[in-house]
Amino acid sequence: MQTMNDNHNEEDNAEETAIRFPGSVERIRRALRRANRSTSEKAAEAELNRLLEGHVPGSTRSIDDHQEAAKPNWGTSELSAKKEMHLILPERNNLTLTFPLDTMRKVLIGRTDVQQGFVPDIDVIGLGYDDAGVSRKHAALEHDGERVKVRDLSSTNGTYLNGKRVLPEQPRILRNGDDLRMGDVAIKIMFTG
Repeated sequence: MQTMNDNHNEEDNAEETAIRFPGSVERIRRALRRANRSTSEKAAEAELNRLLEGHVPGSTRSIDDHQEAAKPNWGTSELSAKKEMHLILPERNNLTLTFPLDTMRKVLIGRTDVQQGFVPDIDVIGLGYDDAGVSRKHAALEHDGERVKVRDLSSTNGTYLNGKRVLPEQPRILRNGDDLRMGDVAIKIMFTG
């Protein structure tokens, strides 16, 4: 039989777990309540594992190749027929930066640092974003020959793909029509053939 003190300790553990999984305290508490109503400890553990398995609420998550293949309704990320990637800046009168996919491998997005001699491929200061909350080395767009992915380079303010935070150093596939946000910089992704 569980006592009130046991429930309190489980909620403390939920808060400790939330440090590793930001924004999840309430979801973990709900899972604990559901698990406590179940008749077996094994069912309670399974419920928590289901909730926490590799996912941080409010962020994107890793997808193995077999998982992606099982989700054809996500739309296509294959670029075999596409020849160009366009980065459209809605806040700059739809200024469009175009990259040919046949030669593109990696595009760094950030701010120029004259003292360190660093100049990114896309300098947000040169685009009129003086204080936009973009790190010097904020994100990279990487083309592997089949897909273009965005990778947050452990930036201070994060990179967001369709409103969800991209975990640092965890590449995410870009699709036609996706929205990126880095600090105050909004970018619409388009691929054309």
